[in-house]
Amino acid sequence: MSKPSRRPRREEWKQARKDRKREWKELRRQQAMEGLKPLEQKALPNQKSDYRTGTEEQEARQTVGVFEPPNIRRQRSGVLCVRT
Repeated sequence: MSKPSRRPRREEWKQARKDRKREWKELRRQQAMEGLKPLEQKALPNQKSDYRTGTEEQEARQTVGVFEPPNIRRQRSGVLCVRT
């Protein structure tokens, strides 16, 4: 067994969280029996890119690369670009 926590209300919070999870699980089970679809939980984006899909980003990069001068293109591509 593990030691009790030193934080005063930690055990109460843990028990409350377990209870909430149990209630949600029961609710989802009841909804499945009634034929209802569960709510979709979409992953949050990591906000590193303004584009919604990879193909959208790839198309934007290709169109930007065509109209930019070579020196700006080299600066954006970083170390991986071989300088000519």
